Amino acid sequence: MRKQVSKRGQFLCAELPVMDDGALSTSEMVLSLVFDEENTSVVYADEEAARKSAEKNGKVETFSLAEALEVEADFIASEKTGAVYLVGFGEDEVEQAVKLTKKINPSRAIVLVNAEWMHAGDGGDIYKSEIIASGKDVDSISETEKFKNQFAVVYSYLPLAIENKVFGQNAGGAIFKCVLGGAPSGTPWRILITDKDGKFSQVGAMQRRPEGEDIQNTFYNAYAATSQVNKGVGAIKSTFDKFKENLPNPFGGGG
Repeated sequence: MRKQVSKRGQFLCAELPVMDDGALSTSEMVLSLVFDEENTSVVYADEEAARKSAEKNGKVETFSLAEALEVEADFIASEKTGAVYLVGFGEDEVEQAVKLTKKINPSRAIVLVNAEWMHAGDGGDIYKSEIIASGKDVDSISETEKFKNQFAVVYSYLPLAIENKVFGQNAGGAIFKCVLGGAPSGTPWRILITDKDGKFSQVGAMQRRPEGEDIQNTFYNAYAATSQVNKGVGAIKSTFDKFKENLPNPFGGGG
């Protein structure tokens, strides 16, 4: 992720779990992502998280969204060259986020952290394809919709818990993506499952962000492949197939 964030003019996205929804947990998670303290700026949608962050690390330029939108916070005139992190922005704050990005020097990378709206995370390619497929002009996309869909995910770790009624046990796992180099779209989304010891193993991979049905089907197939119930069914089928081979063929012409 560090390599990607170091590139200027990028619109990137990171998705990470936090211990809770509290301001302190959020600020600690975000500060753990910052590697160039003196050149980085962080803007929190939550004012309390901004305050906690500033108290914890005064080297990192920190604002609440309200503060960042004020005239005094001039990101274009700023000599800082590092990324600007936008943290915890919700759907109702998109218009404000658009205004904010217009105040940021376009040479700086913008990293969206734990946005509260759904997007493909591919930099807008899927969204644009859907617009074209619907017969609309790409130029007709509103400024807010363009903003929401222009970010490319460079790191995502989303824990999963799926109720598995068929095999009598719940499934745990995660959706994971980590871009180590190259274009973010070239790195697949990995579907991971946990075993009884809590260790992860990959059971699927997709070039686009997996959706609910993709995840359910992948988990089902993974459990079906290892389930004792499925092995029992397979054994019965094998025995029955051998039994069929020994049956006389009524159309064989014998007798």
